[in-house]
Amino acid sequence: MRHSSATFISLAFLLANTAAYAQSKQDQADAGSNGDIVVTANRVSSLASKTPVSLTAVSGDSLRSANVTNPLRLTEIVPSLNIIRNDGLQVTLRGVSSADRTERGDPSVPILLDGVYIARRQFTEVSFFDVSRVEVLRGPQGTLYGRNTTGGVVNIITNKPESRFAAGGNLTYGNYDTLQADAFVNVPVSEKIALRASATVDKRDTYQIRAFSSPFNGGAFKKNIAGRLQLRFEPTENLNILLRADYAQLKGNPNEEVSMDNFFSSRRALSEPNAFESRVYASSSDLRRTTYAPFNWQGRSNNKFYGFEAEVNWSVGELLDITYVPSHRVFDTNINRDMNFTGTPTGNVARLDYGHGTQDSHELRIATSGSGPLKAQVGGNYFREKSDFNLCLLNLNAPYLCFARTPTIQTAYGIFGQATYSLSDQLRVTAGARYSHDMKKLTGGGTRLQQGPVYDPAVDQEFPSRAGRSWSKVTWRAGLDFDLSNLTLLYGTISTGYKAGSFNDGIDGQTPDEQLYYRPETLTSYEIGFKTRTADGALRVQGSVFYYDYRDLQLTYAGVFNGVVAGITTNAGKARVKGIELEGVLTPSPRNRVDFNASLLDAEYVEYFPSGAGNTPSLNGFPLDRSPKVAISAGYTYTLPLANTGNLQASVRSKLTSSYSLLIPTDPVTFYTQPATTKTDATLTYNAPGDRYFVQGFISNIEDIVTVSSVNTFRTSTYSEPRTYGIRVGFKI
Repeated sequence: MRHSSATFISLAFLLANTAAYAQSKQDQADAGSNGDIVVTANRVSSLASKTPVSLTAVSGDSLRSANVTNPLRLTEIVPSLNIIRNDGLQVTLRGVSSADRTERGDPSVPILLDGVYIARRQFTEVSFFDVSRVEVLRGPQGTLYGRNTTGGVVNIITNKPESRFAAGGNLTYGNYDTLQADAFVNVPVSEKIALRASATVDKRDTYQIRAFSSPFNGGAFKKNIAGRLQLRFEPTENLNILLRADYAQLKGNPNEEVSMDNFFSSRRALSEPNAFESRVYASSSDLRRTTYAPFNWQGRSNNKFYGFEAEVNWSVGELLDITYVPSHRVFDTNINRDMNFTGTPTGNVARLDYGHGTQDSHELRIATSGSGPLKAQVGGNYFREKSDFNLCLLNLNAPYLCFARTPTIQTAYGIFGQATYSLSDQLRVTAGARYSHDMKKLTGGGTRLQQGPVYDPAVDQEFPSRAGRSWSKVTWRAGLDFDLSNLTLLYGTISTGYKAGSFNDGIDGQTPDEQLYYRPETLTSYEIGFKTRTADGALRVQGSVFYYDYRDLQLTYAGVFNGVVAGITTNAGKARVKGIELEGVLTPSPRNRVDFNASLLDAEYVEYFPSGAGNTPSLNGFPLDRSPKVAISAGYTYTLPLANTGNLQASVRSKLTSSYSLLIPTDPVTFYTQPATTKTDATLTYNAPGDRYFVQGFISNIEDIVTVSSVNTFRTSTYSEPRTYGIRVGFKI
């Protein structure tokens, strides 16, 4: 399906102009009464309905009501968003993504925790607990959020200490022996000091069905624990200091991949030479999740992720707000995994990941707080990551094929400024820019063919890796927003994003630059949108139309380097993304609520030759990964008031997703196509008077449709959740 840019723009203006309603004054203090939400998408507090950014913000209570208990399930309620498990969480937003999970690579859509960038995606799969809200910002956020936000940002914002006593908790039990529990307590120590502690336990068995018994099958898929301790200190009315420490341990048996033959059977040649398409064939959920190869190694994971950070907010009179956020985080990984695929000399390959890393970041922002027509902020940030991560594959090219990178160092800094000036009471203009500088280097290690788990230079072979380079880029944003009425906001933006380049295995000065290094990826976005609501708040709608000019996007796949298998990243030239999004909530009465979102996406390569420029095949015109042309989600909630002032809520939600492709750009180039699917969830909840406690039954993916999440050149696949169900109870005081 192809759409001209003129058609997209015409539809956007049609949506905006038909969405204007009768005027009614609304102050920020009325946010809760009209279903609005306060967000920090522009790094300052504002109403979501008055923020000229394409965003979806979901409160913690709404996440629980929709059975969204972890980042993976955000896919069900946020338009144009796809999150999968692929050695950590890989986020795709409007077709923009990154499969590079190495310490040299970066995400194109990062996950932030309270505004702090989490560098390694292996440590982002922590279930939601004590969460205030989640903000998903679509489109490049290169000015205010900086590097690695080419496609957008997912920001998880936790609840902060309050000046009152509060406590609460939730307990979930479901099939696959799922057990989730979380709790919090908030204690006001004095008028100026408050403490908040929260913790969670998250456990479940594997979704995989194992056809053969094995002594290495044991253990739950995940057994995670996490905790957070916060202290808020307000020495004066103008100074607020928040200290936070958190810890997460992610354990379990990670053996859950299956053969791609479970999904893909038919194969047809494409119009380009040496290029093929494989489609999912019809089979049951059980067959798709079944593995037929016995395990030869016991899978174990023991990842630790912890850190300390602070947030200092200082109001200088009524003129300036100064914010300083320092952070220190530590990553420890130790994973044993049976790859469980065939086609190698031994039939089984084990994977060992182990290592240690730290990241330090500092950000300083200064924003105006006066009531004049100019709102501005300036700031700077510094980031440094040092890691010693190792990956070994057993029984592939040698007893041990190891990739030792000791250490890899990333440093980055940036300075930025953005200002909004009110030309009139209704019209505002925004301009901003950021200068970013990135440096990456690898000073030791390389690819090693070993006879044992420890490298011995006397008998083992090493292909050293030594590389380092720096990149700089200015990203910018310009926009107009206009209050068509007190209820309707129109906006238009042009913005840019940037992700630094990096390097593959090799030696600087010996390996050709075009093989060793790959360039930064950049994106220029053109977007217009609207946000509107009725006077009584019964209907709230927002929509946007956008066009992306995507250059040098970075694609990662498994290839051959020096005769051994290695991860390789290359630039794919140009891509183009066009789309329309619409989402809203209709509440015709206190008993009835309908929410909906829809996206129409046209994402394709414009210039991409996997074998090198000018060589065949050419993938010009072929789709980007995980970019369904159509995705529509709708939910209905009926609330029945009870005589005791409690209520009973019944909710059902269904999402239709059209087919999408997954690309392996090796020889031969293969597109794997996941056909269209429909998935439906339902909940039934009793809410006690005053919302003191609740009891909820839930079922997800009623159809029991298992879809492909990721594919690789080793012919293994990860997959989505099958049908799950259970009961959840919770309380708060």
